Amino acid sequence: MKSDLPRAYPTYNCLPPDVKTRWFRAFAKKIDWEPSITETVKVLYEKKAQKTFSSNLCAWKDKWKLNKDPPDWVSEIAWEGCVLLWQDDKVEAKSSRNSTNRRSERGCYGIAIHNTGATSFKTRKEEMITENGGEEPGMLAFLEDAHRNRKSGDICDKKVKRIVETVKEKITDQLTQGGSTDKTILPKQRSNTLILKEIPVIKGHRFGFGTLPDPG
Repeated sequence: MKSDLPRAYPTYNCLPPDVKTRWFRAFAKKIDWEPSITETVKVLYEKKAQKTFSSNLCAWKDKWKLNKDPPDWVSEIAWEGCVLLWQDDKVEAKSSRNSTNRRSERGCYGIAIHNTGATSFKTRKEEMITENGGEEPGMLAFLEDAHRNRKSGDICDKKVKRIVETVKEKITDQLTQGGSTDKTILPKQRSNTLILKEIPVIKGHRFGFGTLPDPG
């Protein structure tokens, strides 16, 4: 797959469909799986391919910055194209921003930690609905579940943990003010409202929920 790069592309997503298809077919010749899970394999392959492609470009760029020769399997056309991309101020600026974002410490919350693995938020929510007998989980319950470490049971992402603790404190306050004898149960709609207020939508995403739509 490394040698099958007709020219330079800034990202994996920019590759022509026929190149991606050839790469996947080459991958399929080395790995066996049940035909019934081919679509799942493709999804996982795409995610891995994107990361690998980006990693390779970074490694090549490091060589270029140090005036080292390109890898033997990179064609001259592809290498020259990459150099032009790296010399482009706009591409370089975007690359720097992306690198900064990936390393972002998010203030005092540390680097983002993901616990759902290959399972998307949408898939996990559907699983929870099934587990709940067809009932949609509350936003707080989903946030805790989706971001809980499966081994330790803890919420490792500091920002998510802070939000969960804050909302639970507000739930306790509302129950106390309402004179409830049960200090743990608040109608799902009201707890959802607390989450919605605590986590605003930014650039089309609500932190901790990705692109999941808000409850109806």
